[in-house]
Amino acid sequence: SATGPGAARNVDAYPPLGEERVRHLWSLVGERHGLSLEANALLGDVGGVRVKIHRGRGPRGGAELVGTLDHAPLHIALLVCRRSLGSRLLGSGARSGIAAFDAEHEIHGRSLEQVGAWMARLVPALGALRVGSVDDARMRVTTSDPGTSERALGEFVSAVLALARTLDVVLPELPPPPGLAGAMETLRTMA
Repeated sequence: SATGPGAARNVDAYPPLGEERVRHLWSLVGERHGLSLEANALLGDVGGVRVKIHRGRGPRGGAELVGTLDHAPLHIALLVCRRSLGSRLLGSGARSGIAAFDAEHEIHGRSLEQVGAWMARLVPALGALRVGSVDDARMRVTTSDPGTSERALGEFVSAVLALARTLDVVLPELPPPPGLAGAMETLRTMA
């Protein structure tokens, strides 16, 4: 066979380069996890949770993977965000009961006991995922990674899907506000 600069090369032996390679990688990882690649994002549904995974920019401008989980609104005025310095000093917000999470995040809502109990169900499923934001209808999680490694992308997708499965299970189990807990139990026994 001929060798040298003009010789034909087996292009199938080389991975595609640049953006084409990344799209190919994302398509493969998505397919393995039952997600479809549409407009540079992996999309799918886990029960009542819509999952979207895409690349983004972190707070310091670095590349990150972003997982967004959309679901039916909870109507509890839930808001979870990173703690500010003042919040760290004052310790405001509800508690999930998971010390490491509570030290880094503020949990707010109409009833602090209710939103704390809600997040207590979800925090263990976060694993190594970082919370970007959480509200009544959306949870956004991230990790610092450009999404160009099959292993890292696969691990992130697996973690986001595990979180989506947990969220789908706990959605119908939203705890009632403390003042209504007894009434809810009475209603359940009457039903």
